[in-house]
Amino acid sequence: MNRFLIEGRIVADIATADRRQRILSNEIAGPVALLEGQWLAADGETPVDQPFALDPVEEAPVEVFRPDGTIGTEVSYPSLVLGLDPPEGGVLLSIRSGEREVLRMDRGAITLRATGMPPVEPRIFGSTGASFRFPVFAERYTDKARFEAHVQSLAEWMATVPPFDQPDVRNRMALAAYYWESPDRDRGFFNTRDIDYDCVRDRGTTAIFMGDRDLARDRLGGLMLQGRYGLVLIDSAVRGGAGGMAEHRYPAWSSITSCPGEDWRAVALHEIGHALGLADEYLLPARAHEAMRGEHNVTANPDPDHAPWPVNRPGGLGHPTATLHEQVLMAQGVLPIDREAIGTFQGARYRTDLYRPSYDCLMRFTTTPHFCPVCQWAIRERLNGGS
Repeated sequence: MNRFLIEGRIVADIATADRRQRILSNEIAGPVALLEGQWLAADGETPVDQPFALDPVEEAPVEVFRPDGTIGTEVSYPSLVLGLDPPEGGVLLSIRSGEREVLRMDRGAITLRATGMPPVEPRIFGSTGASFRFPVFAERYTDKARFEAHVQSLAEWMATVPPFDQPDVRNRMALAAYYWESPDRDRGFFNTRDIDYDCVRDRGTTAIFMGDRDLARDRLGGLMLQGRYGLVLIDSAVRGGAGGMAEHRYPAWSSITSCPGEDWRAVALHEIGHALGLADEYLLPARAHEAMRGEHNVTANPDPDHAPWPVNRPGGLGHPTATLHEQVLMAQGVLPIDREAIGTFQGARYRTDLYRPSYDCLMRFTTTPHFCPVCQWAIRERLNGGS
């Protein structure tokens, strides 16, 4: 059974790929609306074969990064995928929602979705005996040396960030660089097109910069860490990226270009933090309904003396504990921020009723070039074989 991807270029005369998806979503009555496809003959009227159901277009929040280090979300929409070959005589495809036709396209504009990438041996950056190998995939690169230089830069920068600056941790961690020469410099393997983003004009705003997530999942799934984590590195002069969605096996995305004051490598390491079992530590109402998943850097208990992370217990971290009052004063700017103090700072995993262990951390701001003491401990636990 072939799978066909409806790509943005099929309606290039109407709008961009992103706008086309938004048009579809706006035309459909809510996320539960049913879509139906119908092949038509060349006259545009005569049905060919039976109508068939398509998955509804549903919104999905995607993590995106501002140049000032704060993290937000943008709405993304999935691609439409046809699960069957077009029937003989089927020339036009009509997609309907109820009685309304929301899109019509020519058969010749629908492209075969390839599954799997050509086999390639990754180059390892870091310890060759590392048990944790985070995959980095080339997108829109035409020069292998250029791609590997960017991955090497990421690996070397990571080695300066605690706890990866310690040999026992560094020796368990490596980057696996997968290079394929791009067949199209402007679109790559995953239809990753430049977005309109200017560091001065758009500072403080977010914009999704990624390709077709479903296509990337289908082609990279077997190479992803645990089938769920990976980073697509985009060779582009435009800054930006997008977070991964492990629950859907979507990789993360990052351009190799940064705005002044930020570093694309911090965005990449933030995503690697997720693969190491760390939760986001910022507030985001759009995702506040999500439940905790056992991450070591978030708790529902506001009492610093009963937080789940080790502090002054035997074998603990040995860092000072910030009282609730001290935490409030730090947040208000009355007390100087003590980045060594561990407590239960309000706001974590998108919600105000959850708590994080430190005032700031790379899991909270991408301009914070370090993990907090508890996240460092959690990384060590994970790389040492813990949960």
